[in-house]
Amino acid sequence: MYKQSAKNRKVVKKITGFGLLYGIFSFLYSLINGAYINIDAVILIICMLILFVDCHLIDNKKKEKLT
Repeated sequence: MYKQSAKNRKVVKKITGFGLLYGIFSFLYSLINGAYINIDAVILIICMLILFVDCHLIDNKKKEKLT
């Protein structure tokens, strides 16, 4: 497993938050307009969720080690 600093995790969390918002809005926009489902948005949402969960799991493991 790779090592992450606290500053890097904060940056990754912000980027994943923006990526999730962009993916969700893009997906909803395609649904509202009646177009085909935007596969790129779905893939982006899945990737951002994986990164987001990974960062939270790392944070939780570090908190458990401290206590």
